[in-house]
Amino acid sequence: SRKARAQKSMGQDPSGNFAASVEIPPYVDASNLAAVAANIDPDEAVDRLSNAWMRARKKVEANPLYSPNPNECLARDAVEIERIFCSGDLPRYLAKQPAEAFDRFAKTAHMLGAPKIADLVTEAKALAAKGHSPELQNLPRKGEAWAHFRKEIADLQARFRTTNNAGGNAGRMVTLADAYMTQIAA
Repeated sequence: SRKARAQKSMGQDPSGNFAASVEIPPYVDASNLAAVAANIDPDEAVDRLSNAWMRARKKVEANPLYSPNPNECLARDAVEIERIFCSGDLPRYLAKQPAEAFDRFAKTAHMLGAPKIADLVTEAKALAAKGHSPELQNLPRKGEAWAHFRKEIADLQARFRTTNNAGGNAGRMVTLADAYMTQIAA
């Protein structure tokens, strides 16, 4: 029964709506995140953030009552944002994301001081809703409406990559999240 509870809780995303209720602690200099992030290697940041989330998942597997803390959820979200929106597979990932995930990603981006990325995530949510709409679903996949929809997705992906890489490492979601985690740990 413990294993069943663990699987059930992993499927429900126990983090819920963490970013809505969590504010940056007063000892974290949010204005300094970009400066700290500029000196962080994105690949190392992804490794550290992924490891933080994997440790949280293992804690949940060991104890189904454990709820990942906001920092662990932030680590997951930063890696997920880059994986979903910058990997080149946006059409595939866009269809699979629940509306709550888009809201969570946007709040995480705002919290890390990346409002442009948050706006793009909100646009992605609207595109996902459009892709699931009965109007579009009832049209032929090889028709003009679907071609235009795929072009909108490609355009969004290009803008997301440009925005995420605009400030070099200083503006990337993974480096901003890693800078935040570094200040929390300090």
